[in-house]
Amino acid sequence: MSHLGEYSKNALLLHELLQTDFIRKLEPLFAQGWYISSKTGKLCTRPGAVGIQHNTNWIHTNPDPTRRCRFYQLIHEYCNFIPKRCLSCWKVVVRPSFFSQLLQLYEIQMDLSEENPKCWCKCGWEDRDWVHGNYGGYFYCNSKEVGLQRLETVRNAVRKNVDYGDKIDIFLKRYCTEFELKWGDSAKYERQPEADIMETAIFEGSEIKNLAVPQPQSVKNHIMGNWILDAYRVGDRTVTFYNVNLPLYTPSTRYEKDRTVSFDLEKMEKEEVAKIIDKQIQKGVKDAESKNNDTRTEASDDTKKSG
Repeated sequence: MSHLGEYSKNALLLHELLQTDFIRKLEPLFAQGWYISSKTGKLCTRPGAVGIQHNTNWIHTNPDPTRRCRFYQLIHEYCNFIPKRCLSCWKVVVRPSFFSQLLQLYEIQMDLSEENPKCWCKCGWEDRDWVHGNYGGYFYCNSKEVGLQRLETVRNAVRKNVDYGDKIDIFLKRYCTEFELKWGDSAKYERQPEADIMETAIFEGSEIKNLAVPQPQSVKNHIMGNWILDAYRVGDRTVTFYNVNLPLYTPSTRYEKDRTVSFDLEKMEKEEVAKIIDKQIQKGVKDAESKNNDTRTEASDDTKKSG
């Protein structure tokens, strides 16, 4: 088969080349260690990119192994369109107000994901400028219909198992907020036809390994410890319960005459925090009594057996 004229007589050559030139679009990634594999000829993540991050705000309670969220965000950043997979991504968002509620939400996520292995979810500390609040929980769904069902399940679980769960904001949204900030109302987003051509070229020419790997317990413990430090730093009064009701750091010596400690919390928040801490203490006492009773029962049984 002759190749004469294949390129030299193609007046649309530049247009056709640029339509699928994902290397040009994603070129900044090469400076970050991404490369074209000499074995497969495909774009690959930098060596070690599939390692588990320990310096993250998030515990991935049940990560979806099919999602490549970071790669989708890079496509959006460099190619200026929202990937198709993201268009079918729906999230149930939970906004706890206090650290103790975040822990209770984490426990709910563990229970729900054990009941349903496809209940993909994470929770953690929010430090993004566009998020109003310190804590967040996310449940990922692959359709609006599943999202609405998950929304009802999560709302019921939070209201039942989280202190003041009826006051927590829980809602359903479509894809990442970063996309909404750029493109506006997610219900009105329209993809350009040329995006399909470029996206096909990207995925056919890439070899992206699974980036959503389960976190070991050591990493989860490290992240949760950071949650506590961050919660204390922003003045969350519920966090001291997890340090036997003591400040995490030695308070400064005070020299004002009345020596009274004043808090800048609003009255309603003061009352809510006090009630939450009281509930925590009561629960801790009940758990301790239950363990003591179990220990006494076991000791009595051992005595009877030895007798």
